[in-house]
Amino acid sequence: MKIYLDASAEERARRRSLEIEQRGGKADYDEILAAIRKRDQIDSSREVAPLKPASDAHIIGSDGKDIEAVLAETLHLLDL
Repeated sequence: MKIYLDASAEERARRRSLEIEQRGGKADYDEILAAIRKRDQIDSSREVAPLKPASDAHIIGSDGKDIEAVLAETLHLLDL
């Protein structure tokens, strides 16, 4: 079974900002979001191994979910 974990650029920027702030740093959400979007564009449009889910993958969106919720959804797919 193929599982593709996904999160929006906004969610990933929120998480990255929080992580930086928890380490005592100063996070600029807009700057982080722009960097993530730029990387996504590069990763999804490269010729070799572009970042995209396999056609037969189960996609799990993780926006607004904690790790326990994502794990529960994954285990449900695996029927465990």
